[in-house]
Amino acid sequence: MTSGYYARRWTKIDRNLYWSTRRKDAVRFNDWSWRILKTVPKVEDVSLKRWQELGRDSHSIVADPLFTDPEAGDFQLAKDSPARKIGFESFDYRRAGLYGEPEWTASPNRIEREPLEYAPAPPSGFPLDYGFEDYEAGEMPIVVGRLMESDSCRIRVTDRVAADGRKSLALVDGPSERAWLPHWAIWLKQAERGTVKMSFDCLNDQRQPARFRVEFRDWSGSRWHAGPTVTVEPNGSVRAGKRELVVVAPGHWTHLAIRFSYGPGAPKRFAISVGARDGDTRTVSDIPFASDQFTTCTWFGISSLDNKGAAYYLDNVKMTIDDGQK
Repeated sequence: MTSGYYARRWTKIDRNLYWSTRRKDAVRFNDWSWRILKTVPKVEDVSLKRWQELGRDSHSIVADPLFTDPEAGDFQLAKDSPARKIGFESFDYRRAGLYGEPEWTASPNRIEREPLEYAPAPPSGFPLDYGFEDYEAGEMPIVVGRLMESDSCRIRVTDRVAADGRKSLALVDGPSERAWLPHWAIWLKQAERGTVKMSFDCLNDQRQPARFRVEFRDWSGSRWHAGPTVTVEPNGSVRAGKRELVVVAPGHWTHLAIRFSYGPGAPKRFAISVGARDGDTRTVSDIPFASDQFTTCTWFGISSLDNKGAAYYLDNVKMTIDDGQK
């Protein structure tokens, strides 16, 4: 239920009430700090009891808070709410705010403020279609999701190479405590069923080719499960699971197109078309998901796997998701 970076050097967590309307044992805890700090133990999908043994949430509980009528938006607590056990004191939210003499409480209305200016709106979402032509070389593009870098791992638009036009997105790897940087992650709207179509062009650097992975995940629970997963190796091998699909030498553009459906009754397999842009294309339609527990698509990511000097390039990144909703 909770996931994040909770190393005790950074955070202090206590006196919380946790509850899931699904079931009591759905309340689980994850601490991802081990991905960054080598001295921190791996903590995944543990109970509150185990979480407390690790020094977190010593006085916290798992219990129904007994809201008055949450479905109607009334989150006042019943008199016998277990929230009292963690020291929570109810208050009348209508009395919160500035109080005192009328002249004092009216003072905010006399403040003269500068006109409000809004930042440019981010990309509206899907369908994704990035060719990176509207950016200057060296800029980080504005994209759906999050581009993650470090001092030695960079994601920038470049005009050195391009599959089409003049520019592409360069992902430059290097030594880092986070081995999966540089990284592009996109959280997707959870839906019961849907069909995903995703395609892109990629080129491995001829002098320092990289190893990277393209992956879809189901992160609807406390643990994630991988679905369609494709790995590109430094020697140009494009692999889906244990299956090698093609080998495209570094320095040559490769086109990949992935298609799959998810939801009740959907086959836990995906189709992929892959090949050099200037050569033949191979299509395989029966590749199994990495995990048979992948049931909905909530996350997409491109992760670098080298943790040393390497580089690869992306262009014409496109994705559509048809979930039957408008």
